Amino acid sequence: GSWLERTGEAYVRFAVANPERYRMMFASRLMTGDCPDRLRAESSRAYLLLLKAAYEREPEVDPVAYRLQAPELRAWSLVHGSVMLWLDGQLGPNLDEATFLQLTTEMLSEAFA
Repeated sequence: GSWLERTGEAYVRFAVANPERYRMMFASRLMTGDCPDRLRAESSRAYLLLLKAAYEREPEVDPVAYRLQAPELRAWSLVHGSVMLWLDGQLGPNLDEATFLQLTTEMLSEAFA
């Protein structure tokens, strides 16, 4: 699979293996003015690495000022949405973890083919 597909799979596996940590990461004030400058800078640096790998080139803007584009929103929505549905028990009681991970792999393979 592509780098973006493998990254999506790693994202989902991390969330499934660390649900409390995953929820804490998204409960932060990272996207608001309440976030400390150091944390915002580190988050921006990590996002810049993702953009460089996803687009195979250096983004032409400062990652702090970068505005989300449709391809990133699509990729993030796929993984984050599926993870939240899984963590919140919205996918039904008969869907075990292994099956969820397999479905996610299939979904990402189709989405980024």
